[in-house]
Amino acid sequence: MSTRSSVSSPIIRKPSLLRSAPRRRTSPPLPRPLLQTLRALIVLLVLWCEYGTFYSHASWCSFDDSPSSKGRVWDPSLGTSGGWRADTSWLGAQPWHVLVVADPQLLDMRSYPGRNWLARWLGVKFTDNYARKAWSFVKGSRGKDGPLDSVVWLGDLLDSGVESVDRKEHSHYVHRFNLLFPLPRAETTSTLHKSLHPPIPAIYMPGNHDLGLHLPSAALASYGRERFQEAFGPTMGEKEWGGWDVVWIDSMALLENAVEAAEAREWIEKVGRRPSTRPRVLFSHIPLYRPEGTPCGRERESPRALRQGAGKNYQNEMDEVTTKWLIETLRPTIIYSGDDHDSCVINHPYFAPGSGSPVVETTVKAFSMAMGVRRPGYSLLSLYPPTSSLDPSSATFTQTNCTLPDQLSIWLHVYLPLFALVTLSLLLPKLYRHIESSINSRRNASARSNGLPVHRHKKSLSRQIFASSRSSGSARGGGGGGGGGYEEREEKHADEYAEDSDSQFPTFPFSPSPNDDYGYHSGLDSDALPTSNHPSSARLSAYDDQEAPSRVRRVSRVWLWEKGDKNPFSEAIDPSTSGRYSTRHPSSSSSSSLARLETFLLRCGPVGRWVLRPVVKMLRQAVGRVMWAPNLLGRWLGGTAVGEIVGTTMGQVVEVAWPGFAAWALVWVWCLV
Repeated sequence: MSTRSSVSSPIIRKPSLLRSAPRRRTSPPLPRPLLQTLRALIVLLVLWCEYGTFYSHASWCSFDDSPSSKGRVWDPSLGTSGGWRADTSWLGAQPWHVLVVADPQLLDMRSYPGRNWLARWLGVKFTDNYARKAWSFVKGSRGKDGPLDSVVWLGDLLDSGVESVDRKEHSHYVHRFNLLFPLPRAETTSTLHKSLHPPIPAIYMPGNHDLGLHLPSAALASYGRERFQEAFGPTMGEKEWGGWDVVWIDSMALLENAVEAAEAREWIEKVGRRPSTRPRVLFSHIPLYRPEGTPCGRERESPRALRQGAGKNYQNEMDEVTTKWLIETLRPTIIYSGDDHDSCVINHPYFAPGSGSPVVETTVKAFSMAMGVRRPGYSLLSLYPPTSSLDPSSATFTQTNCTLPDQLSIWLHVYLPLFALVTLSLLLPKLYRHIESSINSRRNASARSNGLPVHRHKKSLSRQIFASSRSSGSARGGGGGGGGGYEEREEKHADEYAEDSDSQFPTFPFSPSPNDDYGYHSGLDSDALPTSNHPSSARLSAYDDQEAPSRVRRVSRVWLWEKGDKNPFSEAIDPSTSGRYSTRHPSSSSSSSLARLETFLLRCGPVGRWVLRPVVKMLRQAVGRVMWAPNLLGRWLGGTAVGEIVGTTMGQVVEVAWPGFAAWALVWVWCLV
């Protein structure tokens, strides 16, 4: 009696006459070296896409400080109408480097009113993130003869500058622009700290989104100019940079009929009458007139040339009369413009004073990713002073038009294919095993119904031997578990063992009586029951393959094991799911890694204990919640086999990709803080 009390009786689940629920099939976990390698590669790819692409574009596009080889000296004697030639007199000259940026056009919640609130908010955040990353590398542009010397903004600094009537709201808008685009410090030989050096000079020009154009109220236009001057400086002006006269104009005022138009024309005529021996570069927000269909060059993305068009708050080009008057009055050598958002380089049918060279106008690409161009851009201008103080035509320049990464292409051609590749590589093997198991199950069922020998998998005997030997080994070891490899072998063989229902519920020979229920003999000794820790379980394969005149077959799924002992499927079977297989929690490795990091931070002093540890703890809880999402997906699909496979696959995808997503989120938050 004491002997029987020391060994607990087997637990026999009541057979169900209803159709059993589908079994959950476990999947062997990814090898840890492979998992860590995939995570490292994904993190490196994310860092390259978020930072490396911007660095590569900015470093490959630099100031062109070689006018003698590029040729920006006009020689009328070349050919029928002249041409550019090299001039060795420019070797060793120090250029003035100008960064030209057009249409940063910061979005706000008024932009794109047809979109819902969430889409507008995401548009603001993503465009700000792109602008901050791009500017952090672009402002460090250099040439072989020195760093950046000045910056020119070609208008449309704010997308809703006209609509933000309130001064306080407008000041917050301007403050956000200054935070996103801080000016670099001038490089000097002073020993003072770099933060004490003054910022490089900059010109902030207005655009039609800053001041408005063709507005019904002249008072509103005057109010917009007043606010712009308070925030960014004068709307028109003149400076001397590197031996050149730099002139910027309020092109919106030239197209109006109000008082501002007369004042702008009077100021331009005054500058034009002033005698000067320096060449002149003109900056205008709105491009100058060109004949319809004038080609814009190979750097333009759109196949359509810049064309004339006007309406409320916009005009694509200046009219022909204003353009001719402007060039004849100011006599510029080169012209820069914006507003069109795409690149356009043309030669006007006018000639620079003294040199006979055509006036070149460059329309710079928009710097924002939300302006209809896949690759935003900017321009780098090197100004060389005249070699003769009496001859403005002895000056020269070089320019380089640069592009920025295609953010939409990174999302669609890098992140999306990477997600699809990881998902398919984890999903297809599971689908293959499921299809193979279904085919074998149907073949065995057909064989039983026709009285034919059951088709066995060539490895079914080895699986049964493995299950019996491992269960007996666990009984000898007192129910102790193995290492990490032990658990992986257990999950793998549990999945294989579940595929063969006949090996899971074997038959054994005896003569039943007519009064037996469910085919169980009332006089059957309990020692013959195939429990998980009984020595007779090693003879299952012999029972399973021997022929007997009378055999008992199962009528439902019955699970047998002893209490307190190590069950061969104790980690593969979840009792709360009525004996069905349950998947492992996919966040075990990621959560354990974060838990170890949290424990390590406890020993790192007050900073690790009170500052870093709470952050890691919150991250670990967030990862745990995210990891449970695939299980919900499997339940949502109705608990089917395919649903379980999809849920397990998505859990593994999250387990592999969560470090990359965390790196992307940290970069995104870092750029916006």
